[in-house]
Amino acid sequence: MGDMIKFFSEENPFGVVGSFIMDKLGAKNNIFVRKHAYMVHTLDDEILIDIMGAMEQKKAVLLSCVSRKNDKKHEITAVVLKIHCSVQTGRNYLIMYFTKQKRLMSVRVDSIVKVTPLDVVADYDTYYRYYEDNRRYLWGTSFGNSRRYGQKEHIHMEIAVDETKEMYVVKRLEREKRSGTVAKISNGLYSFDIDLFDANEAFPWIKTFIGRIVAFETTNEELQDKFDSDIARLYEIYGGAYE
Repeated sequence: MGDMIKFFSEENPFGVVGSFIMDKLGAKNNIFVRKHAYMVHTLDDEILIDIMGAMEQKKAVLLSCVSRKNDKKHEITAVVLKIHCSVQTGRNYLIMYFTKQKRLMSVRVDSIVKVTPLDVVADYDTYYRYYEDNRRYLWGTSFGNSRRYGQKEHIHMEIAVDETKEMYVVKRLEREKRSGTVAKISNGLYSFDIDLFDANEAFPWIKTFIGRIVAFETTNEELQDKFDSDIARLYEIYGGAYE
């Protein structure tokens, strides 16, 4: 039991509960260490408890939020469906169905200051299935521009690999592709394809293959222009030509 509590005290979310129990028992954690621990998000735990209570009871909620950009306050009436946690930052996001706009959307949990439970949602399971049907088009938590809601953006990337000693790159593609597909085009050439609500979310990951990318195409014109200009700038700095 003691070891379980020590483990729980290091876990997110709600690790703060385990920490409180350890304080009461006078126990010290001398077993478990985290390489990547985002304890700052412990501040989300109280809000998360209210959100998960609404999920369990299948209730709609009134969210009181504060914008992280301009401190502007606003309220959202929504059906809460899922919590997503970023593996890069540990930041928590609430995925919900925004009833006013009739769309799925996400909000950072650390922007929510109050959760007020409302009535039970008779069609809660329908909303949840709608989320399940659409989550494969998420790279992170963005459902794209509200004016183009539901539209998907395609990404096609081709990378060159030395198959005699660099198959670890292909294994990485397979491991990190999420809902995308990886295919072998020819010896030493592999493709990655995916459809997303917001192709911009995948761009930081795509850039980690710079130096191997031999083709990149996306239906997101702004992202295509950014990629092309970034590569052109690299050639300008380091020499060569880019077409």
